[in-house]
Amino acid sequence: MKRLLLVVFAVFIQQTANSQNNLSLRLNSSSEDLYISNFPGSPTSPDEIDYCSGQWTIGGVPAAYRSFFKFDLTSIPAGSIINSASLNLFYPDTNAWQNAPDQSLTNTNTSLLQRVTSAWSESSITWSNQPAVSMMYIDTLLESTSPNQDYLNIDVATLVQAMVDSGNYGFSLRLMIEQEYARMFFASGDNPDSSARPLLYINYTAPTIVCMSQRLTPSSEDASVDDYNPANNTPNEIEYCTGGWTIGGVPVIWNNYFKFDLSMIPSHASIQSAYLSLHYPVINNFGGIDTSLSHSNISALYRVNSPWSENTVTWNNSPTYDSGTMVTIGPSVNTYEDFLNIDVKQLVQDMVNDPVNSYGFLLKMLDESPYARMLFASGDNPDTTKRPLIEVCYSGTIGLNELTDNNLFSIYPNPASDHFTIVGKDGLMFDHFMLYDVCGKLLKQSSINKQSSISVDVSGLAKGLYFVTLQIEGRNYNRTALVN
Repeated sequence: MKRLLLVVFAVFIQQTANSQNNLSLRLNSSSEDLYISNFPGSPTSPDEIDYCSGQWTIGGVPAAYRSFFKFDLTSIPAGSIINSASLNLFYPDTNAWQNAPDQSLTNTNTSLLQRVTSAWSESSITWSNQPAVSMMYIDTLLESTSPNQDYLNIDVATLVQAMVDSGNYGFSLRLMIEQEYARMFFASGDNPDSSARPLLYINYTAPTIVCMSQRLTPSSEDASVDDYNPANNTPNEIEYCTGGWTIGGVPVIWNNYFKFDLSMIPSHASIQSAYLSLHYPVINNFGGIDTSLSHSNISALYRVNSPWSENTVTWNNSPTYDSGTMVTIGPSVNTYEDFLNIDVKQLVQDMVNDPVNSYGFLLKMLDESPYARMLFASGDNPDTTKRPLIEVCYSGTIGLNELTDNNLFSIYPNPASDHFTIVGKDGLMFDHFMLYDVCGKLLKQSSINKQSSISVDVSGLAKGLYFVTLQIEGRNYNRTALVN
């Protein structure tokens, strides 16, 4: 069916790049926030009007206090770049501690702001089930210099970026050294003074959203295999069949492999949506219909994770696939059924996250015993409107979680005019190299097979910013490079 891969696609920008947005968020009584204590018998107190970061004693028994609070960041699109984020915490003139002051009596009250990394609820959190926190990107609130000190414009941009990239579970506030006697107090989202409640200012750049639409053609990679003729290669079938049947009383199973060209989507992209449409082939060689004669014809899509070619693939040498994530289709309710807008977002995200080990889709039936089947038009079907179609929208910014290990390699010179060299730290070996422009278009790539350095020719590129992606031991790491 081909050696040359021809791709039919349409790309358009949905959102203007580099659009900056300002967001002001203040906690209120509906927000998730509270403090907890390890003092025996301490209840869950979601309605406390203050936070305490400290350690004291109650009747001679040590009591540590930690606080948790969360802002609603859902209005920030995935893939956004946090340019700045300033947190304001105010001393509670009205508090439940009999207006006790901030103190560093026998220990410093220097406190730590950390990013929470697991789920929690203010109605159920206790000291014993408190969520995990990250030990990276800790902000420090230095020892107070007055008994009722506000802490204004705390730079939490790094923490907020990590929340946008990796999941928002809020902030944790605790003493740096949890020993008696030291404490800080701040108004909570339940404080009666609304002007004293925690306030967060954020400036962010929304990602560029790029959408592509691609339909398979006779030049695309797709093929069907079956165990009736396990050594046969059939790259030109005009349909896919998922199911189990019999031929002359002999059971037979059909599987299908097909691949879209997703190379334009950068490995750091966040998939916003991905929909696959499969059509019943009015023109087909089976002369049959969709049926659940003996059992349900529910079928499934998987990510293929080993190489294959439509000109050589057979049942005997079928590629491996990731069984951990699948998308089910059906069962069909009509005998000539199209399945449109199948949500394959997670499968495509997995392909983008691990491009070196992604080789398209496997389509097969869940129960492959006789008698059930589905039929779909392939990329070779004469009716071009019935061929498989995928529509993907993605954002092309790089998140902080992909930049945390930048010291693994260096790029020099940077900026570069004709070429730059990438060198791994302490002889670290690279497996794969990719270069993207700011719109996420793949410009260069190569499998470099355990090399510790690579020279990249950029003499033909326009001046500007580019993204370098290196795969190292199965993980992707990204850096920026300038061409001048």
